[in-house]
Amino acid sequence: MDVDGRRIHLWHDGVGTPTVVVVPALGEPALNWAGVLPVMAVETTTVLFDKAHVGWSDPAWGADSARRHADDLRQALQQAGIGPPYILVGPVSRSHWREFEHWSTTSAVENGTITAGTA
Repeated sequence: MDVDGRRIHLWHDGVGTPTVVVVPALGEPALNWAGVLPVMAVETTTVLFDKAHVGWSDPAWGADSARRHADDLRQALQQAGIGPPYILVGPVSRSHWREFEHWSTTSAVENGTITAGTA
């Protein structure tokens, strides 16, 4: 997906809601999670995400941050036509979860998983 003139890589499969978005750890490419995509896609829409400067995504303009990752992912999902509700999973930092939590009017963070949707 093109986000602010940069390529942000989303790999998705499946149909249904909620959309499960796998956000790999910092520096880890989505390719490392490729084995879960076909398994999860049997049940619902599943997305793997390469953060800026990781895997097949281009580097960020300016500082790389949790806010940048969240904004890139939100914009890429919108461009791909993949709407809420989302369940975001992955071993990312608490600061990343806080940024993702601001996506919508309803969201909840528990045990490293955020659910976000439109109320």
